[in-house]
Parts: sequence; C-alpha cells; structure tokens
Amino acid sequence: KYGVRDRNGKMTCSTCHETHRLPEDPATTKARAKSAPAQSFLRKQSTSLCAECHRDKFAIENSNHDLSKSAPETRNILNQLPSESGLCGSCHMVHGSHRGFLWARNIDSGKDAAATSLCITCHNATGMAKQKVNKGYSHPIDTAPSERGISSLLPLFDKSGQLSKKGAIRCHTCHDPHRWQADSTKNTEGKTPAVENKNGTSFLRKSAPQICGDCHNDKFYIADTKHDLSKVTPEAKNLRNQTPSQAGLCGNCHLAHNAQKDFLWARKITTKSDNVVQGLCVDCHNENGLANGSLIKGYSHPMQISPSEKDMRTTLPLYDQNGKAVENGSIACHTCHDPHRWDPLKAADADQFK
Repeated sequence: KYGVRDRNGKMTCSTCHETHRLPEDPATTKARAKSAPAQSFLRKQSTSLCAECHRDKFAIENSNHDLSKSAPETRNILNQLPSESGLCGSCHMVHGSHRGFLWARNIDSGKDAAATSLCITCHNATGMAKQKVNKGYSHPIDTAPSERGISSLLPLFDKSGQLSKKGAIRCHTCHDPHRWQADSTKNTEGKTPAVENKNGTSFLRKSAPQICGDCHNDKFYIADTKHDLSKVTPEAKNLRNQTPSQAGLCGNCHLAHNAQKDFLWARKITTKSDNVVQGLCVDCHNENGLANGSLIKGYSHPMQISPSEKDMRTTLPLYDQNGKAVENGSIACHTCHDPHRWDPLKAADADQFK
C-alpha cells in the first residue's frame, strides 16, 4: 500500500506501467508514442503484458475469434483495427472499455454487459459473425440446472456474467470463447485460421457428446442401440446435413442451436400429429422413414386419454399435447417407451460421458 514492490502485494498502476520510459527503442520513442498511444509507458507490449496473467486465454490465437484472421477490417471502440489493437485489444480494453469484461466493442444499447449480451454483439444478423446466428430454437439458457433436478460440473453464471455455484446456464456454460478445440491447449499449426469442423464443436468446453453428458448422462444408454443412428442408418443426415458420424450420438436427433422447436429436434418433421411426442416417433417409424423396418401396424393401445378418465392410476409418466410430463396428462408413446434405453432391466455404464 506504500508503493514498495512486494511479491505478495497487489496490482497497481505501476504493475503494468513504467512511468519513466516507453518500451520501444529510445531513438524512435516519440514517433512510436504518437502512432501507438495505447502502448505508451507499458512494461511490455500489450499482448505480451496480458499473457503475464492470462496465458490460458491465448489458445484463441489463429482461431475464428482471432479477429486479425477472421475479421481484419473490423474496429473496436477506439476505432482500431485488429492489427493495431493486438490479439486481446480486439475485444478487451484495460482503460476506457465497457464495464463488463473490459469489453472493447459496441454493445446493443438495450442490452446489459453480461456474457450472453457480449456474444450477441457479434453473433447477430448484421454483426461480423452473422454467418453464425441462432435463428431457430436453442438449448434453454438463463435457467438453473438445479430447477430441473440436474447437477452439472460445467460453470454457471449469475446475471452479471460472474461465476456462481447457484447461477444459471449462459452461453459461457458450454462455450469457451478463447479456446477453439476443447481437448487441446493449442489450436492450429501455422498462421491460418482454424477451419470450422463438420461436427460444429468449435469453442465448446468439452467435445461432443461429452458436453451433453455432463447434464444428461442418463440419456446415454442409447449408445450402441437401434436408436444410435451411427449403427443403423450411418448415411442419414440431420438438419445441418451431418451424418451420424459427424453429428455425434446426440446430434443425430437433437441440436443445441437452430433446432426444431420441440425437444431441440434435429430432423425434419413431416408427420402432423395432435401430440408432439407421437409425431416425432412416427416421423421415423413410417413406411418412408428411417425406421421403416419397425412399423406400427394394426390396432394399438389407446393414446391421448388420461388413465383417471377410466378410474385408473399409474406411476408411468403422462404428457400434455406439447410432450411435457404433467401429473394429469395423457398416455403418449413416451408413457411406455424410453427412446434412450433399449433394455429397461439393464442400466448401461455411461460414466465415460461425464
């Protein structure tokens, strides 16, 4: 607190700044200061200075979030190009930034500075990431897993975007904007941007389907069953035109972004039904569907009726017309069938997906 250097001290202005000199060659100091005032009186060049504390964020280099590679003509709020601001300065500023996350880009005036809003500053219809916009239905955010009886090891965040054990799912829960590949600390060799992979797993905290299994581990009994499309229909494609090997175990039928409304459905829905769940089942189990070898022929057990109407009780799940489990719902396909489990008596080990 007296300004004396101390290994156990705290950060002050002088931590990053050397007040008596510029870091460049003294012979060119004046010209340098005029052309790059943001570098003036720093102990190190800005990007190297950031790396002193935040080296774990530098996996962003050469990825599509490295704006010098993917959007070299865009400018931050200081009107700097990525080549002028440096790797970090494209999105963050130590001084003069927006309050949340030292943000260096314009934020929608109607939005706060929480992490989700920062993503939308680029990922919108007119933003620099307009080719990566959520136009359809996406996995719920702003909801706490605990409200659904789910536990998760993924990070949760409060409304201001700060980590909180009692927080909710936000964009940053599944995505790490500084890391292109979940299983690597290094993104690419060379100087070209990383290429978007067909699996669509860029900037995920875990690779698919492991990231799904963090919350939905009980659904992984589907692996190696006849609902594992990689085993039975390896050439079938989802809405993203991905084959099962590209989409992964979950992505064959569900998409986190730009999915069909109900159940984040990843396949085209062609069957009309008064009950959502029944429509999804019949969409494959019909003469022209993926499961045309398992058709429902002849009369079947009555559906869309409530057992209470027959003075009956059941411990099996009942559903409303939208496929939501409700106490006084009606019988649907999912009442008797669990599409994620082949054998009701065998609880397969799915711990590998945690």
